[in-house]
Amino acid sequence: MGLFDFLSRKDPTHDWPAGGAVPLRFDVVRGELNGIAFDAPYDALRVLGKPSNPKPVATYLFAYAPLGLAVALGAKSEVLALTCVFQAGAGGEADDFPGFVPCRIALRNERGTLLEVTSTTTRGVLQGALEGALGPPAPGELEGSHVSWAVVGSVRLGFSFDPAGQLTLLDIEPAEDDDTDEIA
Repeated sequence: MGLFDFLSRKDPTHDWPAGGAVPLRFDVVRGELNGIAFDAPYDALRVLGKPSNPKPVATYLFAYAPLGLAVALGAKSEVLALTCVFQAGAGGEADDFPGFVPCRIALRNERGTLLEVTSTTTRGVLQGALEGALGPPAPGELEGSHVSWAVVGSVRLGFSFDPAGQLTLLDIEPAEDDDTDEIA
């Protein structure tokens, strides 16, 4: 197959059902979004519907504007990382497409408790729910965007806040073996 053949191939998601307002739940112990595990093949994302961006497999990115969600793929087209976008213009891929809606996601911890995370979730709420793992903001930290990381269960969570302390992005990726800032 030549380069032209590869570039002109039909998008493998062309016949997927339209995406919609799917309630998002992420299990931090299992590392699964709505039952989709990290390292799952991209076609497991079909349950979320057709992505907003064209040729998502070729670009290694599935953007779901109506969910405020972007899913990054690895070199073998497997689910690698998730980005939840809570504010338009925050730098997430999902807000680049028409129909963007701020993400709403429930994080389920090892005790089965759900933490509803939305565009109005503050650093203080997250810090309390994560048992203080984010720590207090550093001096000058809220003058611009800042990412605070916490390891919960099998995942590493990266929270970005705007200068007012409102959540802008949540990055979710598998925890590394050497992550030491783990939360019980």
